[in-house]
Amino acid sequence: MNALAIETSGEALGLAVATDDGKLLATIRRAGLGHAEWLAPSLKAILDQAGIRPAELDVVVCAIGPGSFTGVRIGMSTAKGLALGSGCGVVGVSNLDAVARRYAFHPLVAPVMDARKGRVYAAFYRKGERVSEYLDLTPEELSLRLGLESRDTPLLLTGAHARAFHDSLGSLKRSANILVAPGFTDTDPISLLELGMARFEAGGADREELEPLYLRASEAELKLAGRQEPGSGPQP
Repeated sequence: MNALAIETSGEALGLAVATDDGKLLATIRRAGLGHAEWLAPSLKAILDQAGIRPAELDVVVCAIGPGSFTGVRIGMSTAKGLALGSGCGVVGVSNLDAVARRYAFHPLVAPVMDARKGRVYAAFYRKGERVSEYLDLTPEELSLRLGLESRDTPLLLTGAHARAFHDSLGSLKRSANILVAPGFTDTDPISLLELGMARFEAGGADREELEPLYLRASEAELKLAGRQEPGSGPQP
Protein backbone atom coordinates (compact mmCIF):
# COMPACT_ATOMS: atom_id res chain seq x y z
CA MET A 1 0.00 0.00 0.00
CA ASN A 2 1.20 3.51 -0.83
CA ALA A 3 0.15 5.78 2.01
CA LEU A 4 0.84 9.36 3.11
CA ALA A 5 0.27 10.95 6.52
CA ILE A 6 -0.07 14.70 7.11
CA GLU A 7 0.14 16.24 10.59
CA THR A 8 -0.41 20.00 10.88
CA SER A 9 -2.40 20.29 14.10
CA GLY A 10 0.44 21.80 16.15
CA GLU A 11 3.56 23.87 15.65
CA ALA A 12 5.46 21.03 13.96
CA LEU A 13 4.73 19.89 10.42
CA GLY A 14 4.95 16.10 10.23
CA LEU A 15 4.81 13.91 7.12
CA ALA A 16 5.26 10.17 6.65
CA VAL A 17 5.10 7.87 3.62
CA ALA A 18 4.89 4.10 3.29
CA THR A 19 5.25 2.44 -0.11
CA ASP A 20 4.35 -0.88 -1.71
CA ASP A 21 8.02 -1.81 -1.96
CA GLY A 22 8.69 -1.42 1.77
CA LYS A 23 9.96 2.14 2.11
CA LEU A 24 9.03 4.05 5.28
CA LEU A 25 9.99 7.73 5.35
CA ALA A 26 9.19 10.54 7.77
CA THR A 27 10.06 14.20 8.19
CA ILE A 28 9.32 16.77 10.86
CA ARG A 29 9.78 20.48 10.28
CA ARG A 30 9.55 23.05 13.06
CA ALA A 31 7.21 25.19 11.02
CA GLY A 32 5.79 27.32 13.80
CA LEU A 33 2.56 28.46 12.23
CA GLY A 34 3.95 28.35 8.69
CA HIS A 35 2.20 25.18 7.53
CA ALA A 36 0.64 26.90 4.51
CA GLU A 37 4.11 27.94 3.32
CA TRP A 38 5.95 24.67 3.92
CA LEU A 39 3.39 21.91 3.34
CA ALA A 40 3.39 21.79 -0.47
CA PRO A 41 7.20 21.76 -0.96
CA SER A 42 7.63 19.31 1.92
CA LEU A 43 5.04 16.98 0.38
CA LYS A 44 6.77 17.09 -2.98
CA ALA A 45 10.14 16.39 -1.38
CA ILE A 46 9.04 13.33 0.61
CA LEU A 47 7.04 11.83 -2.28
CA ASP A 48 10.01 12.34 -4.60
CA GLN A 49 12.27 10.65 -2.05
CA ALA A 50 9.84 7.74 -1.79
CA GLY A 51 9.71 7.48 -5.58
CA ILE A 52 5.94 7.73 -5.93
CA ARG A 53 3.54 10.20 -7.48
CA PRO A 54 0.35 11.52 -5.83
CA ALA A 55 -1.68 9.52 -8.36
CA GLU A 56 -0.14 6.32 -6.97
CA LEU A 57 -1.37 6.88 -3.40
CA ASP A 58 -3.93 4.45 -1.99
CA VAL A 59 -4.75 6.48 1.12
CA VAL A 60 -3.94 9.83 2.70
CA VAL A 61 -4.08 9.98 6.50
CA CYS A 62 -4.55 13.37 8.14
CA ALA A 63 -4.54 14.61 11.72
CA ILE A 64 -8.01 15.92 12.57
CA GLY A 65 -7.16 17.57 15.91
CA PRO A 66 -7.56 18.78 18.49
CA GLY A 67 -5.16 21.64 17.89
CA SER A 68 -4.76 24.76 15.83
CA PHE A 69 -7.98 25.50 13.97
CA THR A 70 -6.06 26.84 10.98
CA GLY A 71 -3.42 24.10 11.01
CA VAL A 72 -5.99 21.31 11.09
CA ARG A 73 -7.94 22.88 8.22
CA ILE A 74 -4.78 23.21 6.11
CA GLY A 75 -3.86 19.57 6.58
CA MET A 76 -7.37 18.25 5.99
CA SER A 77 -8.00 20.36 2.91
CA THR A 78 -4.67 19.21 1.45
CA ALA A 79 -5.51 15.57 2.17
CA LYS A 80 -8.95 15.90 0.57
CA GLY A 81 -7.45 17.68 -2.43
CA LEU A 82 -4.91 14.90 -2.96
CA ALA A 83 -7.65 12.30 -2.66
CA LEU A 84 -9.85 14.13 -5.14
CA GLY A 85 -7.01 14.37 -7.63
CA SER A 86 -5.73 10.80 -7.26
CA GLY A 87 -8.91 8.91 -6.41
CA CYS A 88 -7.43 7.53 -3.18
CA GLY A 89 -9.14 7.36 0.20
CA VAL A 90 -8.81 9.71 3.18
CA VAL A 91 -8.67 8.63 6.82
CA GLY A 92 -8.75 11.05 9.76
CA VAL A 93 -6.92 10.28 13.00
CA SER A 94 -6.67 12.32 16.19
CA ASN A 95 -3.14 13.53 16.79
CA LEU A 96 -3.57 12.61 20.48
CA ASP A 97 -4.16 8.99 19.41
CA ALA A 98 -1.02 9.09 17.28
CA VAL A 99 1.22 10.53 20.00
CA ALA A 100 -0.06 8.00 22.55
CA ARG A 101 0.52 5.07 20.17
CA ARG A 102 4.31 5.37 20.51
CA TYR A 103 3.98 4.29 24.15
CA ALA A 104 1.20 1.70 23.74
CA PHE A 105 3.31 -0.74 25.77
CA HIS A 106 2.94 1.48 28.86
CA PRO A 107 0.00 0.70 31.19
CA LEU A 108 -1.31 4.29 31.26
CA VAL A 109 -0.43 7.20 28.95
CA ALA A 110 -1.70 10.78 28.75
CA PRO A 111 -0.62 13.01 25.83
CA VAL A 112 -0.76 16.70 26.74
CA MET A 113 -1.06 19.59 24.27
CA ASP A 114 -1.27 23.32 24.88
CA ALA A 115 -4.80 24.48 23.99
CA ARG A 116 -4.07 28.20 24.50
CA LYS A 117 -5.95 30.56 26.79
CA GLY A 118 -4.73 28.74 29.90
CA ARG A 119 -6.10 25.32 28.92
CA VAL A 120 -4.73 21.97 27.73
CA TYR A 121 -5.92 19.14 25.52
CA ALA A 122 -5.41 15.60 26.79
CA ALA A 123 -6.76 12.04 26.80
CA PHE A 124 -5.99 8.83 28.69
CA TYR A 125 -4.90 5.52 27.13
CA ARG A 126 -4.46 2.08 28.69
CA LYS A 127 -2.24 -0.31 26.74
CA GLY A 128 -2.82 1.74 23.59
CA GLU A 129 -6.62 1.96 23.90
CA ARG A 130 -8.25 5.31 24.65
CA VAL A 131 -10.26 5.14 27.88
CA SER A 132 -11.43 8.75 28.15
CA GLU A 133 -13.03 11.40 26.04
CA TYR A 134 -10.80 13.93 24.33
CA LEU A 135 -10.42 16.52 27.07
CA ASP A 136 -10.20 20.32 27.11
CA LEU A 137 -9.25 21.24 30.69
CA THR A 138 -7.52 23.83 32.81
CA PRO A 139 -4.09 22.72 34.06
CA GLU A 140 -5.57 22.46 37.57
CA GLU A 141 -8.36 20.18 36.36
CA LEU A 142 -5.89 17.97 34.51
CA SER A 143 -3.58 17.83 37.55
CA LEU A 144 -6.46 16.58 39.67
CA ARG A 145 -7.37 14.00 37.05
CA LEU A 146 -3.75 12.84 36.82
CA GLY A 147 -3.58 12.37 40.56
CA LEU A 148 -6.71 10.21 40.53
CA GLU A 149 -5.69 8.14 37.51
CA SER A 150 -2.15 7.45 38.77
CA ARG A 151 -3.05 6.23 42.25
CA ASP A 152 -2.65 2.58 41.30
CA THR A 153 -0.94 2.73 37.91
CA PRO A 154 2.23 4.53 36.78
CA LEU A 155 1.23 7.25 34.33
CA LEU A 156 3.38 8.47 31.46
CA LEU A 157 2.94 11.99 30.08
CA THR A 158 3.82 12.55 26.45
CA GLY A 159 3.01 15.06 23.73
CA ALA A 160 4.27 18.46 22.70
CA HIS A 161 3.83 20.08 26.12
CA ALA A 162 4.24 17.09 28.42
CA ARG A 163 7.57 18.15 29.87
CA ALA A 164 6.52 21.71 30.65
CA PHE A 165 3.32 20.45 32.23
CA HIS A 166 5.21 17.82 34.23
CA ASP A 167 7.57 20.51 35.53
CA SER A 168 4.57 22.49 36.76
CA LEU A 169 3.14 19.65 38.85
CA GLY A 170 5.37 20.35 41.86
CA SER A 171 4.82 17.95 44.75
CA LEU A 172 2.22 15.95 42.80
CA LYS A 173 4.83 14.43 40.49
CA ARG A 174 6.80 13.28 43.53
CA SER A 175 3.85 11.84 45.45
CA ALA A 176 2.13 10.21 42.46
CA ASN A 177 3.37 7.77 39.82
CA ILE A 178 3.66 10.41 37.10
CA LEU A 179 6.57 10.22 34.65
CA VAL A 180 7.37 12.15 31.50
CA ALA A 181 8.38 10.46 28.24
CA PRO A 182 12.02 10.97 27.21
CA GLY A 183 13.11 12.02 23.75
CA PHE A 184 10.44 12.79 21.19
CA THR A 185 7.47 14.63 22.66
CA ASP A 186 6.16 16.29 19.53
CA THR A 187 4.12 15.09 16.58
CA ASP A 188 4.55 11.47 15.45
CA PRO A 189 3.75 11.16 11.73
CA ILE A 190 4.74 7.48 11.58
CA SER A 191 2.26 6.52 14.31
CA LEU A 192 -0.35 8.66 12.55
CA LEU A 193 0.39 6.79 9.32
CA GLU A 194 0.23 3.36 10.99
CA LEU A 195 -3.07 4.10 12.71
CA GLY A 196 -4.61 5.44 9.52
CA MET A 197 -3.42 2.51 7.41
CA ALA A 198 -4.81 0.02 9.95
CA ARG A 199 -8.19 1.78 9.97
CA PHE A 200 -8.23 1.95 6.17
CA GLU A 201 -7.51 -1.78 5.87
CA ALA A 202 -10.17 -2.60 8.47
CA GLY A 203 -12.97 -0.31 7.38
CA GLY A 204 -12.02 1.60 4.26
CA ALA A 205 -11.83 5.36 3.82
CA ASP A 206 -13.74 7.90 5.86
CA ARG A 207 -16.75 9.44 4.25
CA GLU A 208 -16.48 12.71 2.34
CA GLU A 209 -17.96 14.69 5.23
CA LEU A 210 -14.95 13.98 7.48
CA GLU A 211 -14.66 16.97 9.82
CA PRO A 212 -11.99 18.34 12.18
CA LEU A 213 -12.06 17.30 15.83
CA TYR A 214 -12.71 20.63 17.53
CA LEU A 215 -13.26 20.52 21.29
CA ARG A 216 -14.40 24.14 21.46
CA ALA A 217 -15.91 26.78 19.26
CA SER A 218 -13.63 29.07 17.28
CA GLU A 219 -13.46 32.78 18.07
CA ALA A 220 -15.37 33.54 14.86
CA GLU A 221 -18.17 31.18 15.88
CA LEU A 222 -18.39 32.73 19.33
CA LYS A 223 -18.54 36.24 17.89
CA LEU A 224 -21.23 35.12 15.49
CA ALA A 225 -23.21 33.75 18.42
CA GLY A 226 -22.71 37.05 20.25
CA ARG A 227 -21.04 35.58 23.30
CA GLN A 228 -17.59 34.72 24.67
CA GLU A 229 -17.09 31.56 26.73
CA PRO A 230 -14.33 31.17 29.35
CA GLY A 231 -11.22 29.58 27.90
CA SER A 232 -12.55 29.58 24.34
CA GLY A 233 -10.44 32.33 22.85
CA PRO A 234 -8.71 32.31 19.50
CA GLN A 235 -6.39 29.62 18.26
CA PRO A 236 -3.99 30.23 15.41
